[in-house]
Amino acid sequence: MSAVWADEGGVVDTVAFNRLPKPFSAADRREYERLRTRLTAAVWPPGGR
Repeated sequence: MSAVWADEGGVVDTVAFNRLPKPFSAADRREYERLRTRLTAAVWPPGGR
């Protein structure tokens, strides 16, 4: 699953920002995965494809 949205520019240099290291902890990564799994199930329920 991918999350996509438009960047209208002018506030943050997105390319430069994405090159910066992100100090996400193991707990942050687990929470992201938990939320991503829930969102995926909501969008594509089992047998609903």
